[in-house]
Amino acid sequence: MSAATTEEHREYYYELGRFVSIYATVEGSIFVLMASLIGISLKDSNAVLSGAKTDQCISNIKRLYEARETEMPDALVLCLDQIGLINKLRNDILHSGTKADFTVTNELRALPDRIIAYPVSAKLLQNAIMDMGTILLVLASFISPEAFPTAKVDRTVLLSRPWRCKRPVPTSTHPESQTKTPKHKPPRGSSRAKVK
Repeated sequence: MSAATTEEHREYYYELGRFVSIYATVEGSIFVLMASLIGISLKDSNAVLSGAKTDQCISNIKRLYEARETEMPDALVLCLDQIGLINKLRNDILHSGTKADFTVTNELRALPDRIIAYPVSAKLLQNAIMDMGTILLVLASFISPEAFPTAKVDRTVLLSRPWRCKRPVPTSTHPESQTKTPKHKPPRGSSRAKVK
């Protein structure tokens, strides 16, 4: 391994540590937001909702708004959609690992027609970390609105730029998997300028 390659690996794994650390904070904030929206104390939610994963918490939050026949604020929709993308990135990296060439792939655990592979980098993780910082501020404004008297204005400012972390473009090593169409939905809206 050359010195440059070693340095690239150091940088990547340093950023991966930061990514995992801040992701845990986002995950906790999503759980607290869900409990807050349900209207139960954190102590009670820990008793009855413990073990809820991030994607389940996001689904529960969306269903709460549907059940209440209330439109979810755009700022929350945008943040939850981006958390979904970052959650997928996190799961792929942590459950499939990163190869020496900075590729994440599920080839050891998937059928040939379901193999995915895509490049990852320290920059991708840095972008996700930046987005999670924004997400944490927006979530805090929903969890404790009294602490954010100018929340609507602040959310508009925070969400006025596009997300930095984009869905990685798959590069498959197996021809069968290239013929399948992706099952994920495209990100909701490309602009974040109008935010509630």
